[in-house]
Amino acid sequence: MGCGDKKLSAADKAGIFGLDTQQLYSHVVELCPDGIVIVDLRGVILDANSSALHMLGYSEEELIGKHFTKLGVFRARDLPKYIKIFQRVLTGSSPIKVVIEYKRKDGSFFWSEVHVDTLKKDGKIVGIQAISRDISQKKGAEERIRASEKLLHEVFNSIQDGISVLSTDLTIIRVNSWMEKMYADFDSLVGKKCYQVYQQRDTICPWCPSVRALKKKALQTEIVPYPSQEKPTGWIDLSAYPLINDDGTVIGVIEHVRDVTDKKKSADELTLAYKKLYRLNEQLEEKVNERTLEIRQVLRQKDELINQLGHDLKNPLVPITNLLPFVTGRVEDPEVLNTLEIISRNIDYIQNLTVDILKLAKLNSPHVELKYEPVNLFDLSQS
Repeated sequence: MGCGDKKLSAADKAGIFGLDTQQLYSHVVELCPDGIVIVDLRGVILDANSSALHMLGYSEEELIGKHFTKLGVFRARDLPKYIKIFQRVLTGSSPIKVVIEYKRKDGSFFWSEVHVDTLKKDGKIVGIQAISRDISQKKGAEERIRASEKLLHEVFNSIQDGISVLSTDLTIIRVNSWMEKMYADFDSLVGKKCYQVYQQRDTICPWCPSVRALKKKALQTEIVPYPSQEKPTGWIDLSAYPLINDDGTVIGVIEHVRDVTDKKKSADELTLAYKKLYRLNEQLEEKVNERTLEIRQVLRQKDELINQLGHDLKNPLVPITNLLPFVTGRVEDPEVLNTLEIISRNIDYIQNLTVDILKLAKLNSPHVELKYEPVNLFDLSQS
């Protein structure tokens, strides 16, 4: 007989090992790592395997013959829910899977995934079987993941700048609270194209740093207008970080935005002030150059005037100086001689003054070369 000619019955399978069906079933149940409990239609425990006893911390004597609600393995607040499940199973409902928090005999708790189904004989329900698997580690991992996700969510939303996560086609996947407040006029940002919402455009922004980040796989930044290029009321510092998986494929981009309107206005005002200062400086230099030329011209005119004045004074004095000794020699009147002496002194003074004026004019000339000589200050002070 080929193995495909006939299916083996439970009795045939048991017979292979020299066991009857009941013995085979008992071996399977006892060796099963999951806890198996059988209750009758009243809810009284009829049997439990070693794994179930180990999970709950009870001996077989403490468990068998007790009603499942009287063992203290469930929290009091959860009992109504489990009684309803028991009643549903008795009505012939499909197998039920439920997650239960059990209480051990020592008072500790653990999570278990329980599959509940009916036991039938000749098509009639004669009992209920519950198979439990300890999922405490899995539950703990899930709790840690949820806690981690909650923490990340709180951190994500606590950032006082805007954060957007985009797909490779620039569809918004997720935003933080800052972005939701910034674009509160929109019912929802998720699912929309970033350029439609953030820039009120129908096409991708030509300056878009996210497009560059997706292509170059590197951080890209840009100062962009807000809310649109045509009518900007503010400015945003936009940084785009590519999301790259382990095989190097870019799977999205994170946009970080910061409102730099005040900073940009200050920078623009500073630039404008610098330009004004630069123009004022140029105008001042022009005025200085103009005034310098005017002063040079005045100085030149002054030198010319002094030179002319010196010559005009010096020339008439020459004949007077030459004639005065001649006249003095021919006069005997004391009063006249005294007057001539006064005239002579004044003529000498005017001559000396004229010479000094001409020297001063030469000193102001750019062509004058000064000659330096050593001087003994002590001798000079003693003289």
